[in-house]
Amino acid sequence: VYSPTLGATGIAVGSDIVLTFSEAVQKGSGAIELHSGSASGALVASYDVASSSNITVSGSILTINPTSDLTIGTHYFVKLAAGSIKDLAGNSYAGTTAYDFTTIATTPVNDTTPPTVSSFNPVVGATGINVSNDIILTFSEPIQRGSGAIELHSGSVSGALVASYDAATSLNLGVSGNTLTINPTNDLVNGTHYYLTVATGTIKDIAGNSYAGTTAYDFSTTATTTATDTTPPTVVTFSPANSASGVSVSSDLVLTFNEAVQKGTGAIAIHSGSSTGPVVATSDDPTTETIGISGSTVTIHHVNNLAYSTHYYVTFGQAAINDLAGNHFDGTLPYDFITDSAPIATTVQLPTVASGGGSSDTAPALVGVGILGVLSWVLF
Repeated sequence: VYSPTLGATGIAVGSDIVLTFSEAVQKGSGAIELHSGSASGALVASYDVASSSNITVSGSILTINPTSDLTIGTHYFVKLAAGSIKDLAGNSYAGTTAYDFTTIATTPVNDTTPPTVSSFNPVVGATGINVSNDIILTFSEPIQRGSGAIELHSGSVSGALVASYDAATSLNLGVSGNTLTINPTNDLVNGTHYYLTVATGTIKDIAGNSYAGTTAYDFSTTATTTATDTTPPTVVTFSPANSASGVSVSSDLVLTFNEAVQKGTGAIAIHSGSSTGPVVATSDDPTTETIGISGSTVTIHHVNNLAYSTHYYVTFGQAAINDLAGNHFDGTLPYDFITDSAPIATTVQLPTVASGGGSSDTAPALVGVGILGVLSWVLF
């Protein structure tokens, strides 16, 4: 996001230039240049990114605060050299020569109406505000820096002075179009009631009319710091139990964790013989295995029955299971079990009835018991 927006016109000559990136960034090396007329036009200013105090970076926001006000009615081009900005992993921004905007054509004539604030962010009296938030005032018209102090107090409007910023020079203040952004040097304090005072004349419109100022803007930060969850989930129970034997070949595998979990990106696989043995089912192939998750319970369903009297091992790929904060289940623990033996068929002798009431002979008959022990048959 560019501010002023790409190709914008009517921009106040006292505006800062603000670029918002897709992620947190840091200063690299090289120059950021401002040209007039075209990308190869007259060089208005050149700032060494690594050392210039005119360039500030906060999170994903780069602010360029020109040393002097821009010129009325001028078409400007901003050039960022490749590598002048990097993300926190050291990847370089490719740079640009195509960002342009035009300042306001003339100073408004007979404008005697001072600017007013149309919105505050955080809103007046807001509570639960993140301690790292910027403070943003949006005005009724384009503005520029004036002179005087913008102050932040705690407890009351006359309470302890937390910070004071000189409107004309402070790099903690950014002006772009009709927006004033206050970026405190340090994060605010949790559970604190803050008041912002803006002195008369610290902000002006393009015609030079002074904002009346305010002492009535207040907000409160969130009461406590939310602890970051960095603890990975662990398994509380296995079903079947770890190293169990006599396990049904059709049983699902159920793992209960110590907290709610979610699917990740790694595979859960069932191997025969050893943890590196042949894969008989894997969540990477839903025709062999499916995974169901409900709260802290993970159900591993193998589509086909397992083999009898076989030693199976379950392995978990990197990030196969995560908690809701994104912490990965370690998955290095051994989980194995042995399936039940196949049912055994038995042969018994059944009597036969001799014709005519004579003595009876016996003939072999096969009696079988089905897998569930409820189905039997007799072969005569």
